[in-house]
Amino acid sequence: MSVLNQELLKIKELSGLREFENNRFPVYITGLAETSRAHLVASIKENIKRPVVIICSDERYGEIMKKNLSGDR
Repeated sequence: MSVLNQELLKIKELSGLREFENNRFPVYITGLAETSRAHLVASIKENIKRPVVIICSDERYGEIMKKNLSGDR
C-alpha cells in the first residue's frame, strides 16, 4: 500500500473505504481540486484492487482526469 493511500485512509471520512473490498458502492466526490480527486480515485482503486469507473461532467474534464491518473503532464 502506498504512503499516500495509508495517509488518506487515516481521514475519518475516508476510513470506510476498506468496506469496498467485497461490495459495490457508488462514491460521489465533490469539493476537491482536480489532482486531489485523481489521488483519491487512485487510492480507492488500489484499496479495492478492482477496476474503477469514473463518470465525469464532460469530455474536457474526462481528459483532465485521464491525464491526472496516468501521470502525464
